[in-house]
Amino acid sequence: MAGLHREVAGSAAFALLSGLVLWPPGDVYWRRLAALVGDGPTLGVVLLAAVALGVGFASVTAVGVWRFLAGGTVAYVVGMAAVEAVSTPDSPVHLVWYGGILVCLVAGVALRRRAIGVGSKTQSADA
Repeated sequence: MAGLHREVAGSAAFALLSGLVLWPPGDVYWRRLAALVGDGPTLGVVLLAAVALGVGFASVTAVGVWRFLAGGTVAYVVGMAAVEAVSTPDSPVHLVWYGGILVCLVAGVALRRRAIGVGSKTQSADA
């Protein structure tokens, strides 16, 4: 049981930090890239970076997809509560955007687990 809590807590910390690094509240450094290539490609780069971070995290840990999703969900709730408490967003777009980042992080973990064979019919997805 301690392993479960440790994996979920580690996943939550990683997901929260990843969200802050990928799309920091306030002045987003991706604006410079968007000025050069446009918004669509910039969002694609950020989302691909989130997938890559998920793959990287799963490569150095043994966390399963469901445990990462649980931790990521905790991070999302905490992060969105913090955004609402610290600032007054003009719209709820941050809810969707950070949710998209979380989905890409989870996808990265799932891709890595699948690549190493965890999650097949004969193995547990949270092994």
